[in-house]
Amino acid sequence: MKYPHYSDNGLTGAPAVVFLGSLGTTLEMWEPQLQAFGRHYRTIAVDLPGHGRTAVPDDRCTVRGFADQVVTLLDALGVDRFSVVGLSFGGAVAQALAGIWQDRVVGAVIACPAPSYDSDFWRSRALYVRTHGLIEIVRRTADRRFAPGFARRAPDVYTSSLLTLSTMNPAGYAACCEALAAHNAAILLPRITAPTLVLAGELDRVTPPSLVRGVAEAVPGAILRTLVGCGHLANVEDPQEFNALVGAHLENSIRRFGRAYRTAEQLTGSPGLPRA
Repeated sequence: MKYPHYSDNGLTGAPAVVFLGSLGTTLEMWEPQLQAFGRHYRTIAVDLPGHGRTAVPDDRCTVRGFADQVVTLLDALGVDRFSVVGLSFGGAVAQALAGIWQDRVVGAVIACPAPSYDSDFWRSRALYVRTHGLIEIVRRTADRRFAPGFARRAPDVYTSSLLTLSTMNPAGYAACCEALAAHNAAILLPRITAPTLVLAGELDRVTPPSLVRGVAEAVPGAILRTLVGCGHLANVEDPQEFNALVGAHLENSIRRFGRAYRTAEQLTGSPGLPRA
């Protein structure tokens, strides 16, 4: 069994939170959140298909297919119930997890998402990347990943983010583009029963607030919040505000469910994995 690459702080007995990131990033994008939440939660961050140290898919990559892989990984780690925090592509995966595995998702944070994506655009981008690589994509992304002025305010973080993108496996990036092209959460969103927080970046040019609002309106009881002054990678641009909103939501979600999750020791039959 091939599992996606992941990090796990191994805080057995604590509520589990799964972090799923954006196209063209690795799980290191969640470092501000892993540090903040790792003291009280079991934090599991997962690399997307063909990103970081997760293998490029052998078959067609889909958002639902990757969500299935995440659940299989969690089964192997002995995690039954969990909260999910997903941003952009990870937000699409979070939609699938919360919309399909209602009995396992305790709370959901869906950041900078869209309910569906422009199929022609993302298929064209996948073809371009497979043919020409990522150099031009890095140039375009430099203007769209963050809010104007972020490169000046945090040059090290800005440069590191683009360097990660530039060293990405083009085949993995393209596979995820094709997954986005086929993603449509219209059926999934109304099925979500977990308390859901939807986050938008005020200055996000990839998934602008008007698009994010469509996700929030489709999820029963969802709360929509906007991170002022942030672009697409809002968790990186303003980790303090992002963490405050996510932290309050996680706490409220888990309180609502009580301690309605089981720890690894309470599960039987899990194949188990070595700690990442």
